[in-house]
Amino acid sequence: MRQSAESVKASHDRGPVSPGAPPLAQSGPRRENKRITLERTTMPQTRNPILDDMARLMTDAAGLAQGVKREAETVMRTQLERLLSTMDVVTREEFEAVRDMAILARDENERLQARIAALESQRGGDLQNDAGVDPSM
Repeated sequence: MRQSAESVKASHDRGPVSPGAPPLAQSGPRRENKRITLERTTMPQTRNPILDDMARLMTDAAGLAQGVKREAETVMRTQLERLLSTMDVVTREEFEAVRDMAILARDENERLQARIAALESQRGGDLQNDAGVDPSM
């Protein structure tokens, strides 16, 4: 069964067709290499100076807003640094150093209290009575 050149071209444009399958519509999406592509129509582009000027103004306004934002951040950072420098505020490093010193002092105090309690138990409690120290403290 030989096909005419037009029917071969039409079947090629529609893609592979299995026997008994309905023919594809010519104006719908075309199937090429298992991808569906839609035919696009392009809109004519015209030059409109008013729209061009509006677009340019909007672009400039966006750039100006970014510049204002950066300037405001810089001013706020400078003012905050100046305010903090006038206040008596410690830095994080100084705070950590003092905290570590307090922890060491607390540990040493607990160790000395345990040592005093051991010495007192060896002497039988005479140390407290001799020194005039109230034992409840």
